[in-house]
Amino acid sequence: MHKFAEAMRLLQPGGTLAFTVWHKDNLGWVPDMASSFETLPFEAPMPSPMPMAPNGKTEFIDPDLIPGQLRGHGFEDVKVETVEHTVRVESANDYLRNFEMMKEWMIQAYWSDESKEKAKGMLDDHMVRHLTEKHGGQGWDLSWTAVLTTCRKPKN
Repeated sequence: MHKFAEAMRLLQPGGTLAFTVWHKDNLGWVPDMASSFETLPFEAPMPSPMPMAPNGKTEFIDPDLIPGQLRGHGFEDVKVETVEHTVRVESANDYLRNFEMMKEWMIQAYWSDESKEKAKGMLDDHMVRHLTEKHGGQGWDLSWTAVLTTCRKPKN
């Protein structure tokens, strides 16, 4: 059963469904990770553009497509809002701590065994040096774009 069919089944008539997703053009952590990887002395690929939908389906990360998708599942009173959000990164080490999971995802999903081997013992130091130089030893802001959506199950 599709997750929206399940939401429709569970909601009481007139009930509201709300969810938040990253916008299809979200940047966030991506530019700094990409520039760090680009300066490595071996192949360290990342997808471009970065897929913001983990399932690869864009219909729920594109604010222009969301209303039609929800109406197609029987929802009404669909409201979609795009919101900008800024996150402060205090240092290169702070970036590495906060986005360790994303770094590991890129390595496991996109790197060859040879690149993984070459990165052992040097990648974190490389990234800290690169990001410290890139941002002049200062903290920096990351821009995020979220899509906030609400819709309602019909009353009858």
